[in-house]
Amino acid sequence: MKYKKKGGDVLQIGDNVLVFDIETDGLDTTTAKMKWFGAFSFWDNEYYLFSGDELESIQRLIDAHRVVVGFNSNDFDIPICENNGLNFDYKIRVDLLKTLFKYETRKSVREQLIKVDGKVLKELLPNHKLKTIAEVLKLSVQKGEIDYNIFKQDVYTKLQIKEILKYLYYDVKITKELFEYMYKEFLPMKQFMKPKDQNNYNWFRTSLGSYTYKVICHHAGIEEEYGEHSGRKKYEGGFVSQPAKSTYSGKIYCLDFKSAYPHAFMMGNLYAHGCKCCSDEEKWNGNEMFPVEGKYCTKAPGKIEKVIKKFYNLRMQYKKNKDPREYTVKLIINTMYGISGSSVFTNLYSLTTASDCTLIVREMVKYARRYFSAAGYDVIYTDTDSVYLRDNKDNEKELLYYRDVIIKQIKKNLPFPEDTFDMGVDARIKGIWFFKDEDGEFKKKNYIYLTESDKIEIKGLPLIKSSCSRISQNVYESLKPLIIERGNIKFSREYIEEHVYRLIKQDMGLIANYYKVKHPDQYKSQTSIQCQISVAYGEGEHWLVPNLKLGGAGKSKKYCSLEEAKELCMNDLYLDHIWDTELSPFIRDWQHPKFIRRQQKAKDAYERQQDKIMQTFFKSDLWDSEAVGSDITDEEFLANEMDEVFQ
Repeated sequence: MKYKKKGGDVLQIGDNVLVFDIETDGLDTTTAKMKWFGAFSFWDNEYYLFSGDELESIQRLIDAHRVVVGFNSNDFDIPICENNGLNFDYKIRVDLLKTLFKYETRKSVREQLIKVDGKVLKELLPNHKLKTIAEVLKLSVQKGEIDYNIFKQDVYTKLQIKEILKYLYYDVKITKELFEYMYKEFLPMKQFMKPKDQNNYNWFRTSLGSYTYKVICHHAGIEEEYGEHSGRKKYEGGFVSQPAKSTYSGKIYCLDFKSAYPHAFMMGNLYAHGCKCCSDEEKWNGNEMFPVEGKYCTKAPGKIEKVIKKFYNLRMQYKKNKDPREYTVKLIINTMYGISGSSVFTNLYSLTTASDCTLIVREMVKYARRYFSAAGYDVIYTDTDSVYLRDNKDNEKELLYYRDVIIKQIKKNLPFPEDTFDMGVDARIKGIWFFKDEDGEFKKKNYIYLTESDKIEIKGLPLIKSSCSRISQNVYESLKPLIIERGNIKFSREYIEEHVYRLIKQDMGLIANYYKVKHPDQYKSQTSIQCQISVAYGEGEHWLVPNLKLGGAGKSKKYCSLEEAKELCMNDLYLDHIWDTELSPFIRDWQHPKFIRRQQKAKDAYERQQDKIMQTFFKSDLWDSEAVGSDITDEEFLANEMDEVFQ
């Protein structure tokens, strides 16, 4: 059977693209049977819905399109379709999930490029379900609900068919809307690639490193060659200093070197290490300020440096005109450093170049730190290309004068100084807080600050990561107005606990963890938590509550369903990650539990050692009451004896 439905308003992408989704009787791609196939064609603006046995009709639809788009389609839908007799050869395959997120390595691909209400998509997603992504992006349709056991049937009633077709239609519709959303978001990236890459959707579906490499090679006129991945070779990265204490207040500035790494490439001419116009003696080999390892051309900027400069100037132009393409160009020039240290990108790969780039930026930051300190400023912290300092003089004009001297001196020590290189005021801050780890050391790149305009900035903390629990996010939202009003992020533990317990009573689901599990037979380890969940609650999607008392999965930490969780009391819940990880920055006098245990362990060891010394003393000849007479008190006697032991 075939059902057609008009698609309504459609994005004009100018290509024959087919968005598709399937429904199956299982999750094992080697054995699952395709029961239903749904698609939307941008060629004729039509929806198509087929039962799984209409293979000829489905194949004709696929053959009529050059590009196929799905969600998790490369690893799931297409393998199952091919095992059921369909052919996707010679099709450009766009997998929306892989475009955003690499599931097998749990790494972002492009989800950090999409912003929603001022926040990047990566920070807003608790999981990578299609429905969750659609909700966060505020798409007009939401994925429906259905009992997946219905797809295990071979015979359906008319009512069941209607239910299935409705569910499949909305699956395809939401995938289509996500594709349209992402298409518009990434479209500015298209123009910078060569025509072949544009036609093959490489501006849409490649990693950011691959995209940047293709763009740079195209504009520099160099060959796009690839090598073997030899693993990341280690070299020293950015300079991050430790703060002296956990809290600072006053008139604090964050000064940031503008596009530090791209300028290091340009001003050091770091890709021009193979030039033929300079002798070894003529090449720049660094100086006292920048003791670089490589030798670089001093007569003219290299091809790649010219491209970086071209894109940097283009970005400034776009930024001035508020052109959305500005972000794409920023992406290109900022990704250059990352790919210079990867052996995959043959014609940009140079460990010496990558290492010298970080060295130049490190020395810039260290020089700024020394100079400001000598001028009487309290340098609080430095982070890669930023310097945080407190202006004890309350004189911004004077501070910026010293900034200009620093920039002038840095340019003087590099062979190709750029007028665009500068150090801007990134933030004016009235309070900043740093946090310690389990060893009692301040964590790198983990801090919160409150600006003079009452904006809270959080750097590196679990609270802003997609894995953060919904309950901690809710508590933080309730704390924000109080933080701004009080100018302080710290609250008593009792106050934080009160918020947490109140929210749990309202909705236990706020502390539940999301799991999507396969059939138990598909797991190599039968003791893995995913396999345990699958055995206890079945394959599919589950929201489970971590606790210490009951549940079908887990050992010391158990997992139960939301229904089972109704039997739990507060003391049964597993909330350690909330107190000790997510909300710990806001708890006054909080210390890491492991640090406390280590301190106690060290204290116990010291006391055992002291006791051992005492026992040795009591058994020795020094413990002799006649040696000191009988006319003194026990306390005096013991003091005299101990003095003799420790002299």
